[in-house]
Amino acid sequence: MSRRNVVPLPQPGDTLAQADHLVRALLPWEDEGEFRTLRRELMQEHDPEGQTETELVAQLAWIAWRRRRLLLGERASHMAAVAERQTADHTQRQTIARALVATSQKGQKEELPAAMTSTASDDAATIIDVEEDEGMTMRAIAILETGDPGVYAEALAALREDTQDWWEDTVSDDEIMHPDGQPQEGDKYLPYSRCTEQLLRFLKEHVLEIFTSTRGEVSRRPAIRLQAYGESLDPFRADKIFALDERLNRQFEKVLGMLLRLQELRKSARGSPNQASSPSASASRGRN
Repeated sequence: MSRRNVVPLPQPGDTLAQADHLVRALLPWEDEGEFRTLRRELMQEHDPEGQTETELVAQLAWIAWRRRRLLLGERASHMAAVAERQTADHTQRQTIARALVATSQKGQKEELPAAMTSTASDDAATIIDVEEDEGMTMRAIAILETGDPGVYAEALAALREDTQDWWEDTVSDDEIMHPDGQPQEGDKYLPYSRCTEQLLRFLKEHVLEIFTSTRGEVSRRPAIRLQAYGESLDPFRADKIFALDERLNRQFEKVLGMLLRLQELRKSARGSPNQASSPSASASRGRN
């Protein structure tokens, strides 16, 4: 027999009617199996008897599921607010300024996206990378400052590869734009050439500055992230979500109370002696 022709048996407390109308109500991205598990666990916990109790437990499952949606909605609200802060220059600057208001540091608006896309471990790795690069650069500077013949090639080889590439790009551009090695009229920029003095100037004026600025940026990231996370609380959005959650909570309590009362009445009815059918009751009615 083909397995495709076998109708799966419903799980305990999982009637076909419930499976149809509740599962159809799930949103496209929601996990049907997770919902069925939630409902089955509630069915096992409350052990309903009869259609009424079963429907009440099914309502509990649906209310609990909708409250989970609200948790996702609250998270989405925070994430939307964080994203909105990064969509305009003035909001980026506001967040940066507010994050650093208690310090003497100044940050750039570009630091907000960088801070929000990095983690504490990323920041630690960046500092390690900076220290490694700075150490190699300082060794190259020490070689250049000896003034010995042939130190240009030795110092260049001591630099990290990306710093070498940066220097090569800079010198190549200057050789094209400033073939005579002199600044253009009215331009304060001093072109670089392939020699010990110019490489030393490049390392001190540009490369070392990068290490300082990177350390400053990384040190500001925790405060920037904290500020952005705090600003993600939108009171207007939150009020609506909290109101819905409170409404669902009251509904859950109401349905649960109805279920427990119904079950208690059923248990009381089963535990009470049937006076009408007892021998003593029959005899009493006969005497009367």
